[in-house]
Amino acid sequence: GLQFGTSELEEMGAMFCLGLLILELKSVSCSHQLLARAATLLNAEEDALDHHPQR
Repeated sequence: GLQFGTSELEEMGAMFCLGLLILELKSVSCSHQLLARAATLLNAEEDALDHHPQR
């Protein structure tokens, strides 16, 4: 069957937590600057995952 390694599980967990953070920031009335910084973090994480060698 399909198996995931520790690093893949860590990446999925990190993306899940980052997604929850983005949702939380969007649900409260916070500054546009904070939302922009969160979006930048999310994009940087996605870019890092895109460059991560796949097995």
